[in-house]
Amino acid sequence: MANIIFSPEYDVLPAALVEQRVRAGLSQRELAKKMGRSNAHISRIERQQARIEIVEFCNYVQACGADPVRIFSDILYRLGR
Repeated sequence: MANIIFSPEYDVLPAALVEQRVRAGLSQRELAKKMGRSNAHISRIERQQARIEIVEFCNYVQACGADPVRIFSDILYRLGR
């Protein structure tokens, strides 16, 4: 089985995260600082070079001022589920 991070379905996740960051008016650097992570780590997640775990997903979305449940629901909708 191919790595899920390279599947077309996985494209939806980083796209949704980037949308939230941009909506919040945050740069990758600003978001990284809010999350206590490196700028490179945020970049890797957004470029699909690193997986994001559920807890980090919640931290990322909350750092953008959004509701993780709402964003996850939106991702499921985009996936047709």
